[in-house]
Amino acid sequence: MTALSTDQMLSFWERYLDENGRGTEIEAFIVRAMTVHIYGEYQNSIRDIVRQRAQMSGDEDLANFTTSMHKTQSIAITYLRKGILANFSKERLSDFDGRIDEMAVQHYGNIITHRNAAAHGGVITMTLAELKTSHAEGKRVLDALAGALERPR
Repeated sequence: MTALSTDQMLSFWERYLDENGRGTEIEAFIVRAMTVHIYGEYQNSIRDIVRQRAQMSGDEDLANFTTSMHKTQSIAITYLRKGILANFSKERLSDFDGRIDEMAVQHYGNIITHRNAAAHGGVITMTLAELKTSHAEGKRVLDALAGALERPR
């Protein structure tokens, strides 16, 4: 059995809510679970992006070392900028900044805020439709990170 992608899961739950009603406790539960899932996916994506960049060196030991030293403790924009990109170079940081826009940053932040609320027993105020939009827009931040690191200088 093949696992569904996050986008497929969001579409599945959207159809389910269309048939069974929105604005329910079930929708809140689905959004809570999907927000945590998406956050984890973003953590894994960041790790993979850093690993792919390290592999460009052609030195597998260096790539393994870099990946083992990089522990994604945060996925916040500040961490991406200061904890990853600035450690590569100012040029990579500038490249990243040129690739992202305020809309993507806002939606990416929504994922983080609601995941933190879910993880710490807080209230989730996002609907599944809002989560789907935030995920679509938020992925652009990860695309910008990958783009800023995609080639050796």
